[in-house]
Amino acid sequence: MSAALVFAIGFLMRPIGAWYFGRMADRVGRRVALTRSVMLMAAGSLLIAVTPGYEQIGLAAPAVLLVARMAQGLSLGGEYGASATFLSESAHRNRRGFWSSFIYVSVILGQLLAVGSLVVLHRAVGEAALNEWAFRVPFVLGAGAALVALWLRTSLEETESFRRSGAQEKRGTLKALREHPREFSTVVGLTLGGTVDPPRVRAEPARDGESSLVHVAAA
Repeated sequence: MSAALVFAIGFLMRPIGAWYFGRMADRVGRRVALTRSVMLMAAGSLLIAVTPGYEQIGLAAPAVLLVARMAQGLSLGGEYGASATFLSESAHRNRRGFWSSFIYVSVILGQLLAVGSLVVLHRAVGEAALNEWAFRVPFVLGAGAALVALWLRTSLEETESFRRSGAQEKRGTLKALREHPREFSTVVGLTLGGTVDPPRVRAEPARDGESSLVHVAAA
């Protein structure tokens, strides 16, 4: 199974996760949606970390990997909307944009930590060990971090805005979305640029006397 296909599946699952967890956040509560989405992320990361290779279980290995990537995509899609809503509703009216911006900051920080862990592991154990077993280490760390986030989220209180308005059957539907065409178009437009042509990470082979290089490039 193509590695690019497995990677792409996670992106394809994001809008589905955004729809599913968005409806959950609107009808059941933001805290419930955030708790369940991070549970799914922990499960997907842990599944990648512990799944045996093709040599041990054959075609089941890429199949399990595909399921794990689907779970991660669903989770990440649900995280954006639910967390943005929770932060904006929890913040002071004049500080909503500031606190909501931490969503993007945390995403970039996570990407930097991921690349940093790859560099550290490559230098510590070498490329052969990294390809054989050490690639699982970041997924173990990610699953652990997700479990910590789960513990923190279980103690969250629901936002006052949601408690005041209560759950409504109309929420989280396309009909409700059509009632706000200007806001919908603004969000799509702001998101489109980074979605159409995102930065890509590439590894360059080592030159004489140098270690492997990892670059982020926008084509």
